[in-house]
Amino acid sequence: MGHRLLLFSRRPRSTLLNGLSLYLKLDEAGGTRADASGNVTAFTDNNTCLSAAGQVGDAVALVAPSAQSLSHASVAALQTGNIDFTWTIWANLTSKAADRTLIGKGVTTAVADIEFWSDYKQATDRFRFVIGDAAGAFYTVATADVLGSPSTATWYHLAIWHDSAGDTINIIVNGGAADSITTAGRAVPATAGALAIGSLVGSAFMDGLIDEVKLWRRVLTIAEIAEDYANGLAGRALF
Repeated sequence: MGHRLLLFSRRPRSTLLNGLSLYLKLDEAGGTRADASGNVTAFTDNNTCLSAAGQVGDAVALVAPSAQSLSHASVAALQTGNIDFTWTIWANLTSKAADRTLIGKGVTTAVADIEFWSDYKQATDRFRFVIGDAAGAFYTVATADVLGSPSTATWYHLAIWHDSAGDTINIIVNGGAADSITTAGRAVPATAGALAIGSLVGSAFMDGLIDEVKLWRRVLTIAEIAEDYANGLAGRALF
């Protein structure tokens, strides 16, 4: 009896696994939300966040008038400060009647007390990425002008990052070109403030859906950002 050689194809290990510090799949129907990377404990559900169909599996559904958010106390895996870091997030706005925070970390919204946030800014009708300043002088704001005005009821993939060596902050939406701005040497504060999904230190609540939140304590390459975007378009989780 002859022998057959069975060949098994295996998906190559993605470099997106390198330096992954947080991965919220947000597939839970409610209650606490787990970190799939295993680096931190579950996120607290504030004011009964529900779920809805997401870009990949399910997503957390946030209602601004109900002041809903997810949060986690500051721990080493979540703290950024003046280091290289990258976040990617899928977001879907239900309404644009006010500022809508996707993610934020800080003690207060004072310049020296907040590490960063990303939001939809109603006055400019744009997604943004904002960092604080340890010296307490200036916010630095990267605005997603390449995308322009986002629509409601539409999924967007945001990649936001701080390049400490290049002194820039950057934002890419849906795999397009980057909007970048110099930090002029300003240092991002490292605060003891909680990380919140859908809230800016208890204000500017998200109204809509958030899915697939990831943090790397490094700068992703453009190819890696494109891979993360393509994964989401295909409805494919990182793992």
